[in-house]
Amino acid sequence: PDSDEFVSNAKKYGIKFIKLKMKNKFDFIYLIKLFLIIKKNKISVVHSYFSPTCHFVGFVGKLAGIKTLKTAGNLPLRSRLAIQKKITWLSRKSAGFKQFIPTIFLDRLICISNEVKKEFQSFGVKESKINVIRLGIKTNLFNSENIDSEYVYKEFSLNRDHIIIGTVGRLEKQKNQELIINAVPLVLKKYPQTFFLIVGDGSLKSTLIKKSRELNVEDRIIFTGRRNDVPMLLKIIDIFVFPSIFEGLGNALLEAMAMEKACIVSDIPVFKEIIEDGKNGIISPLKSKESLAENIISLINDNEKRMLLGENARKTIIDKYTVQRRVEDILALYEELLSD
Repeated sequence: PDSDEFVSNAKKYGIKFIKLKMKNKFDFIYLIKLFLIIKKNKISVVHSYFSPTCHFVGFVGKLAGIKTLKTAGNLPLRSRLAIQKKITWLSRKSAGFKQFIPTIFLDRLICISNEVKKEFQSFGVKESKINVIRLGIKTNLFNSENIDSEYVYKEFSLNRDHIIIGTVGRLEKQKNQELIINAVPLVLKKYPQTFFLIVGDGSLKSTLIKKSRELNVEDRIIFTGRRNDVPMLLKIIDIFVFPSIFEGLGNALLEAMAMEKACIVSDIPVFKEIIEDGKNGIISPLKSKESLAENIISLINDNEKRMLLGENARKTIIDKYTVQRRVEDILALYEELLSD
């Protein structure tokens, strides 16, 4: 729709927008329309994303005689393994096959991390077809020096003397906010004036609120719901906690790092691509509330270390995860494909 932020921004820059709706995964009329759009507009490269509407882009591209590529931003199989207690051999193979098929006719597959790359290689995608191009953060938007967040303190009845621990993400099992809530009583024993800001919404909201009440810590946990002012909320946070079970990369983590926050993350492989333990963040065992609480308390105790971790975190983003760098890498890939 025209009101969509993405479409509105595209039109501001004079980008032509064509709305094309797919009724189902086997909507051949959609594929014909896509083919005709490519031909009519003399398109040389089609860049799509992993969604049902884009599964046959490679095939259409081959018919049209153009270059095609896709961006994969998640771990389709490992995510299921992490969430489900049991997964059969057949369902594992089926999931891998479904992810492999859309890549057959592609000229290139962009993965946002080495972990995503490894997963698609396990499906049978050749390494020569994969480019790792990481997400990019708008460092001018996520910059603590440019943000006034005084209204956030007032909205949640907080003040600058409070220690504020925060996390941002959908309230779903993947994001593992329950681990944070389980660590809250341990932190409060040492620092009773600590508050926890949980930003986001999702199917587990009522479950997490119930858990906070069972632990008698509901007066120290603030559920903000979904927000459009994440940079302002991050500004007031002292320590950012991101204990995900799995991630393709972790955009919320990158945003917190750009805001110079001391970050504590779970010890999953993808976070080890971003975080150097003790230098630009802290890596904590995935399932241990005790370890998480100890790491939070350690950073509360050491303001100098918090500041240093935050400074190094932003340096990491500036060096490796800016929007400008991502755009340049994608444009370079377009040029490479067109020169073949």
